[in-house]
Amino acid sequence: MLKNAFYAGYLARLHGPKAPATLFGQHEKVSQFDVIRERRWFSFLWSPSIEIKFDRKEQQAVPQANSYPFMLRESRDRFILVSTHHSVVQAFLRECGVESQIEYPRIDVIQLVSQLAHPSDETGRAYRMGNVFASIEGFGRALRTIGLWGDDIADASLFSDLSPRISPYRVTLRDPRSDREIASVGSGGEMTFFYRGVNQLDQTDKLFRFLSEQHFIAWGITRE
Repeated sequence: MLKNAFYAGYLARLHGPKAPATLFGQHEKVSQFDVIRERRWFSFLWSPSIEIKFDRKEQQAVPQANSYPFMLRESRDRFILVSTHHSVVQAFLRECGVESQIEYPRIDVIQLVSQLAHPSDETGRAYRMGNVFASIEGFGRALRTIGLWGDDIADASLFSDLSPRISPYRVTLRDPRSDREIASVGSGGEMTFFYRGVNQLDQTDKLFRFLSEQHFIAWGITRE
């Protein structure tokens, strides 16, 4: 069922009596609910009965379909849920009636980028940075956000020069050994990755374990 493709979604927490896999798997519009990886990752199809509100960029990429592939990573009440677009995931949660029960974390992308650019130990960088999106200060309304792309942005002198002026809010991380892109993470729990098989899921697990162990993920924050 799963094809090598781009997936987008969120890291989130479900506040409710049912586990995410149970709740989503029992939904009447969900089919082909299968285990991908040792009861940690699941896949399913969702056939929506509601209109999906795509943003303009998403509308240009793909028209609305009859069904959408999903992947779910469950860890007690916390989960990763991805599909073809962020808007598809949002619509699915809305149709499940759990929007009010969903909590999204705050991922400290600023500190993550700083640590990867300036590792504190001799083991070097845990991950390379493939791209960084950030707000920038000092240019007024003429320039408010920037995006940087590269194989390892931390090594670029331009990045070092700009670092004091920028506040990163999204970063794409690469494996320093294989040089493959693993996933992109945003400060509001957003994430994207290109699925290449179950090894991609293992690498995603490892990445989020790193983010958790290094205390880059914070839950229970009230947002204005």
